[in-house]
Amino acid sequence: MTPMAVFSMPEAEREPITLRGKSPMWQAAGWTVFRWSVIGFGLLGFAGSTAAVIGTGGITLSGQVVTGVPAIAVVTLACLVAGALFGSVWFLIFRTLALASAK
Repeated sequence: MTPMAVFSMPEAEREPITLRGKSPMWQAAGWTVFRWSVIGFGLLGFAGSTAAVIGTGGITLSGQVVTGVPAIAVVTLACLVAGALFGSVWFLIFRTLALASAK
């Protein structure tokens, strides 16, 4: 039995797949996931903190009870930061895929 030969495209013929403009598909997907992570986490933080403030009257942060709009703002901001960190990890994963697919 003879092994099968593997042929690859010459470097000049390879072009990255693009969604819009000159941005590679994986990098555009990474920005989309980052954007939706920040938006989703922010909305979940806002909804959860609003429900907690309405239901219990406040949120406990480091032993202090925070009530009203500052409580909602603090929790929403914390969730936005968490969403940005989550989205940045996925952005790096998609960017790695973009670099790997370009080679």
